[in-house]
Amino acid sequence: MFKKIILSIIIGLLMPSAFGESTTIRLVLPFAPGGAADLVSRQIQDVLSQKLQKPVVIEYHPGAGGDIGTKIVEKSDPTETVLIMQNFPVIANNINNDIKLVPLVEVGRIPLVVVASPKAGIKSLHQFKNLNQSVPIFGGSAGVQTLSDTSLTNLKKVTKKNIINIPYKGQSLVLTDLINGNLTMACLFYPVVKPYIDSGQLIPLAVDSDRRLVELPNVSTLHENKINGLYQHSWFVLFSNQTTNKNEVQQIQQILKDALTDSEQSKAFTKLYLEISKKSVIPPDNFIENEKKLIKPLLQVDK
Repeated sequence: MFKKIILSIIIGLLMPSAFGESTTIRLVLPFAPGGAADLVSRQIQDVLSQKLQKPVVIEYHPGAGGDIGTKIVEKSDPTETVLIMQNFPVIANNINNDIKLVPLVEVGRIPLVVVASPKAGIKSLHQFKNLNQSVPIFGGSAGVQTLSDTSLTNLKKVTKKNIINIPYKGQSLVLTDLINGNLTMACLFYPVVKPYIDSGQLIPLAVDSDRRLVELPNVSTLHENKINGLYQHSWFVLFSNQTTNKNEVQQIQQILKDALTDSEQSKAFTKLYLEISKKSVIPPDNFIENEKKLIKPLLQVDK
């Protein structure tokens, strides 16, 4: 009996997951490196690795509008703790499917900016709206049914312009063709396009946010232009797999809640232009179903 007790202790030490912990935390990023989700994920990686005192490893699995990464996490070993940074596409791509993920933390929301290539000759949203409807406008998006894709579709519907939407595997991949003039425009998250706006390589036409950005005081919001934007869906939420490591997941949730609601710690996140709401840091249990109801009508438009 004594030998069995000793053996069980040794096994427990060698296999921490048996006691509700993983030796390494996997953080899946379902988009290409360099986008807004990547920037947010790296900050989460820093916070969790410091507080948990264990490796947090980011894995890149881009493609299918983020759905490849989603499926990897859904099918992961439940004795592991596997995280995924997701936004709009996790709902849009699975609007009629059961999503086997657990929402842990809403990190915040990031404004989108409608940007144009300087080579397109469009200097303002007013000028864009005055373009002839027959003129082809080549728009780039981060992938099918991502927020940038749906935003372009929404803009096409409202303005009646001939926007031809070209999907890529991430926002960072749109930038090269946009800067080179192969694309006319795009709707991308602000931290992704900020350096190129600052350098004059991209022209900001409008901001999809509740208010104008401090850094772009002369750029009006879509709402000011009587265009309903999709800012309410620009959330970044950290999900986990359906793991048995309940204590570890609760610990991760508490660590990030503290980091996001503490004014000093949250500075690292707000530098990414995340707008953090203390009321929604912990998503409700019905977060996924609520978003499905709100997002479904947006997907039922002609492209």
